[in-house]
Amino acid sequence: MSCVTRSTLKVFKRGSHEEELSIYNILQKTNSRSFHQGREHVRTALDIFILPRAGGDHTCLVQKPMWDSFRDLLTRNPTHRFTTEMLKSAVPRIFLALDYLHTECKIVHTGTFLLLYTHTCY
Repeated sequence: MSCVTRSTLKVFKRGSHEEELSIYNILQKTNSRSFHQGREHVRTALDIFILPRAGGDHTCLVQKPMWDSFRDLLTRNPTHRFTTEMLKSAVPRIFLALDYLHTECKIVHTGTFLLLYTHTCY
């Protein structure tokens, strides 16, 4: 019996990846020392490497494939609405992931992108 592992590969345009990669570096450092329940619901980098090219190198990001998006789930549902069962399952996981990003990683998810912040206690 053979084992198949699937991965996704994201190839960045030159100069378009610094902020995103810094977030993955923070996630990697935080994951190694965190036991937060939301950690397992945040997608991380399996590997980051450089693809050398004559016109300039490209940074590549390897990740586990994502599951269907909420938009995909809505379009497949004939009523185009989420079922109660789906929401009861998904919403707690989303909140756990956001809490992990906020409390452990000091990252704020603002919709389509993430912000890094520092919090100072007085």
